[in-house]
Parts: sequence; C-alpha cells; structure tokens
Amino acid sequence: MRLISWNCGGGFAKKAAYLDPLEPDVIVIPESAPPEKLGNALASYDYYEWVGDRTPHGKGLLVATHEPYTLTRLDAYNPVHRHILPRETS
Repeated sequence: MRLISWNCGGGFAKKAAYLDPLEPDVIVIPESAPPEKLGNALASYDYYEWVGDRTPHGKGLLVATHEPYTLTRLDAYNPVHRHILPRETS
C-alpha cells in the first residue's frame, strides 16, 4: 500500500495531478476544500471522506482511496473534533 499525506497549503484542485505519477493507494490531504469545490480532483478515487468547515473559505481533512482499498469509520470518530478523521483502510 502506498500512502501519501500532503499538506498542499490549499488549492488541492489545481495540484492534485502532481500525485498521479506517485500512484498512491491512499491520500490524506489536510487543509483541503470540501469535495464539491474540488472539481475533477477526486475523479480517479473510488472512496473519499472529508471533514471540516463548510464556510466560504473553509478547509478540512480529506482522505481518499483507490480500489481495492476502502474506508471504514472507526468508533473513535467524534464530530466535535472536526479535523480528526479516524479511519481504517481495508
């Protein structure tokens, strides 16, 4: 499994293609805009989840995977901690 965490400082929609040559199975993107603002940046991913602030300039934490990997929410998830996303990848 190839896991990449990249705090790209915002603008992930414009920078997502830089990950393609690395062929990640799982990506973790802090400071990401909500998925609905990312255009086609997630088109090649099969599963994704995002938590954060849905404000005009809100950012959050994005986790995305390719098949055969999936994301499962762990019981430790607490929405009060809006930038923590405990997941298990299987």
